[in-house]
Amino acid sequence: MSRDRARDPLRRARVLIFDEPTAALGVKQSFNVLKLIHKAAKKASR
Repeated sequence: MSRDRARDPLRRARVLIFDEPTAALGVKQSFNVLKLIHKAAKKASR
């Protein structure tokens, strides 16, 4: 699956639910997930 196709549902989503998205991740990966959540929230509030 191409990277763009994998991200497509995020572009069309109205609600994203994260269930413990950083539980098994390291510090750097957790930071990246939180940046993604922040970016999605900021984009949704436009």
